[in-house]
Amino acid sequence: MITRPTLVLFPGLLCSDRLWSSQIDALSDIADIIIADVNRDGSMTDMARSILRYWRDALSRSAMPSC
Repeated sequence: MITRPTLVLFPGLLCSDRLWSSQIDALSDIADIIIADVNRDGSMTDMARSILRYWRDALSRSAMPSC
């Protein structure tokens, strides 16, 4: 069985998942796509923690995440 890769996309500050709409459209047939929601974090430290959490979750799915 072929496992689809998981692609984790991280919007920048003050951006939303709309930033990635073209990539989502182009890649959704070949990868499971996760848009990391880091805009609600209160500090850069919190954002980094969230990113690490998304990274670990993607790795637990036996995939190589990208950002």
